[in-house]
Amino acid sequence: MGTKLHASQTGHVLVLTISDPEIRNALNSDAFYSDLEQTVRSANADLSIRAVIITGDGKEFSSGGNVRDMRDRKGMFDGTPEQIAEQYRTGIQRIPRAF
Repeated sequence: MGTKLHASQTGHVLVLTISDPEIRNALNSDAFYSDLEQTVRSANADLSIRAVIITGDGKEFSSGGNVRDMRDRKGMFDGTPEQIAEQYRTGIQRIPRAF
């Protein structure tokens, strides 16, 4: 994983840690969403994994979307309201549910 998402497995438990405490572990890049999506898909296909825990490094779990990017209309928040909605849908909404 090349982003701020780190995975570790102990026994049947996969722990995913969002590690960007400077920005309160905000979800803020297509690379992050791609890593998370691929990691969850792999976990769903791995029968040895029975639980997935998502946590955050530092004091906060995750502040959600990066408010500065929203304010500055950067990343997935760039464009018309329709384009932003589509970018959101194809961003975090594409991550499958972990079973």
